[in-house]
Amino acid sequence: MFSLSMAYKSSSIIYNIFLLFCFSFWVHAAATDILKHGDMLNSSASLVSRNGFFTLKFYNLSIDEWYLSIWFKTDTKKPCWLANRDRPVKNDSGVLLIDGIGNLMINYTGGDPLVLYSGQRNTNVTAILQDNGNFELREATSSGTAEQVLWRSFDSPTDSFLPGMKLGINHKTGQNWSLKSWFTASMPTPGAFTLEWIPLERQLVVKRRGVKFWSSGALNNGTFKNLEFLPSGEMAVYNFTQVSNKDEESLTFKIVPDGPPFPGWVNVTSLSLEYDGAMVAQKSLGISVTIYESCDGNNTNSGCERWEGPKCRSHGEKFQKKEVLYDNSVPHFSDYNRSLSFSDCLDICWNNCTCFGTGTPALTSSDGRLLVNSNEPGCLFWYGPLQENENGKDGGIVYHMIIPGPPAKKTWVWILIAVATTLIVILLGILVFLRWRRLRLQGMAIVARRCRIRTNASNITQFMS
Repeated sequence: MFSLSMAYKSSSIIYNIFLLFCFSFWVHAAATDILKHGDMLNSSASLVSRNGFFTLKFYNLSIDEWYLSIWFKTDTKKPCWLANRDRPVKNDSGVLLIDGIGNLMINYTGGDPLVLYSGQRNTNVTAILQDNGNFELREATSSGTAEQVLWRSFDSPTDSFLPGMKLGINHKTGQNWSLKSWFTASMPTPGAFTLEWIPLERQLVVKRRGVKFWSSGALNNGTFKNLEFLPSGEMAVYNFTQVSNKDEESLTFKIVPDGPPFPGWVNVTSLSLEYDGAMVAQKSLGISVTIYESCDGNNTNSGCERWEGPKCRSHGEKFQKKEVLYDNSVPHFSDYNRSLSFSDCLDICWNNCTCFGTGTPALTSSDGRLLVNSNEPGCLFWYGPLQENENGKDGGIVYHMIIPGPPAKKTWVWILIAVATTLIVILLGILVFLRWRRLRLQGMAIVARRCRIRTNASNITQFMS
């Protein structure tokens, strides 16, 4: 009995110490920017950068899909970086840790660990969330005076370009630093668009499925003509810098105050490549600025590329968001292929001359209701016109419908008028010339006749005398 009681008390003490340790760790992790060797960051804890602008945490973006993500302070819609965008954790068991040999990894129940960095039996490592949003794994030297960066999140960007981050090519590793859009507004898996730095052209280029979609224009004095995202009244200068050497071909940028900064001045801007190919600047002042809307293929304004469409599409036709009434009697087709993104739906519809519009496919809920705004991959194609929802009636659904372009200018009419006018002027000129020539000839004939009469009269006079 004595030994059993003592064992019980010992186990109770150990359990209480364990709870105290977990609680103290949670408080520590929630209030710090550093993850040390032996620490574990679970779904209820977070790291916060010292300036308070960035937070690293596990987040449930969709049902039972957890991601280790970095969040920008003023953007609550989506994170600026994801560690496992291709491998979501299916429950809240995810834990970020530095293991006994220095590996930085995500452990969770029901799956193999996701290793972010594989160490070489080094236990003197720490991970820190920097003020620019870069999450770094560092190795301290034996003297403790210097640290070597072993791994950084900036080397694996997702869809956001942050100050200090690089876009381009790492010649040492062969890695291509580029942004990849989300698949949909709620699915962070890589989508159809990429943002790349093209060293030879000295410009940023957005591509859709490898085809140029938008370009920034050539770098000139630290700026791009098609990247004018600085709102009026913000005292800051955005300075882009090209790096070209044997190790890399890259582009980076920083933000500096335009004039003397006021006390406590901090400015961080995240450039985000959206799932539809648009680009947005999310600013630390809480301002969100759309740099350019998604290009519609009809013009080259703001760096957009003009698309070649089928002959059945007249000049000026384009997609436009319309709130319409769902009508099952109108011919339509749902394609549930999960590899089709939003831009793929637009492209397929645009190249099908019988397509009037597109959207996400309708789904049937567990209780039999039709969910027309499913926000799922795949496409819904409409092959007939839909009635617009007027006066904000209930039941309106937003689809991207093809609208006609502006009335074609009747250039050929003006050409005919110009040609006819020219011909009339020429004809009048010819008639005037002929009339003038006829009168001139008649005048010459009269003068000649008079001369002959005078000559004959003179000869008669001489004969009579």
